[in-house]
Amino acid sequence: RNPPCKKKMGEPIGTRGQLLDGLRLNDAQHQAEMVYAMETLGFCTSRPMSIQRPRPKIAELGMDSLKIEPTALGFGDRAGPFLQDKLVFQTRKRVLSSAVCAAIRREARAKMDLAIVDCFPHVASHHSELYVYRALVIEYDAAAGLTHQPVHRDASLVSLIVPLNNASEYAGGGTFIESLERSFRLPEGHMLIHPSALRHAGARVTAGKRIVLVVFLCTRSLRWHEHGRCFKVRARKAAQKGDWQEELRQLQFALAVCPKDHELWYDQGACL
Repeated sequence: RNPPCKKKMGEPIGTRGQLLDGLRLNDAQHQAEMVYAMETLGFCTSRPMSIQRPRPKIAELGMDSLKIEPTALGFGDRAGPFLQDKLVFQTRKRVLSSAVCAAIRREARAKMDLAIVDCFPHVASHHSELYVYRALVIEYDAAAGLTHQPVHRDASLVSLIVPLNNASEYAGGGTFIESLERSFRLPEGHMLIHPSALRHAGARVTAGKRIVLVVFLCTRSLRWHEHGRCFKVRARKAAQKGDWQEELRQLQFALAVCPKDHELWYDQGACL
């Protein structure tokens, strides 16, 4: 990269006051994102219904959980709000019927009553504390060369994936979880839930089409460890503008929040 930053690894470039200003800016941007998601995109939290329906519990969905060392999230020893080692959840039963999956494929929109609170009780005590940050339908198409996504983290708190077509319609594919070194090829209408900070990928589809609904959720209040993600986004924007000093400053602020995130250390080394 040209020109490189003339700083030593770990040498501070920002002040404590600048860090506090950045934390306040993160909170303000988080609130703005929530308003945009609800008022502009039309995503909203669940509202009381005139006819109350019982919410499905974990046992009713036949949920399987998988254990992962929480440090894989990059939050540090306390793992942020995910105070548990069960971090990936997979349903054995449908959460969407074939008819609903087909409707979503046509309309690319859906509203779901999610089991996030049951899976991650430390994240939110009630579903009203969550909001949908983004939701989209992704179509992997081997013939068109749209085959996979690289390993990444999502810009939210919790992610869920629901296949909208049958696994017999494609070869390969699935959601790859790096820490487990395996891919999950769920049947149509089943659901996979994991922390957004868990590194994952869209495994390569070698034939056919794989269509999935992806929903990203955040809490109304920005958690401490999420500031690291906000600083990282700001660092990426600074890099796009060619401001390497500001990029390094934002990366160091992110490391002040998440000192064990190896991605942040890698980015800082690349900046230097």
